[in-house]
Amino acid sequence: MLRRMGSRLLSRSSRSLDSGPTNVPLPRAIKLDEVDMRQPPARPNETLEESKRRLQYQSAYRGMAEMDYIMGTFAARYLSAMSKAETDEWELIVRQYDSELYKWILQDKEAEAPKDIREGSLWPKLKEHGKNAAEYR
Repeated sequence: MLRRMGSRLLSRSSRSLDSGPTNVPLPRAIKLDEVDMRQPPARPNETLEESKRRLQYQSAYRGMAEMDYIMGTFAARYLSAMSKAETDEWELIVRQYDSELYKWILQDKEAEAPKDIREGSLWPKLKEHGKNAAEYR
């Protein structure tokens, strides 16, 4: 029984390797330096309310427990009242790495957030919220 199945599998695999065109171009590999994962993807059909619900979830479930707490409570408090521009700004903040955000908000005084984040209207609120959340947790 096994001998018959083995020969059947062998014959199928050799047929599949030989069949088909050999000059099919392979897709171009995406280089990691070509893609910035921290830039938000375009979502043209998403309404403001859908965007806020998605950002609320992404803020609260990040991966690092400290940032889950800080970002989740900030989003719960302020996200519902944010305008479209503030929501876009919050999405840019949410897309940053947890370790960098933690360092920018709480730890290193020399580490500064990028200029586009630092000059936004939400950044001072988030820094204050993060410091208060760290004291009461």
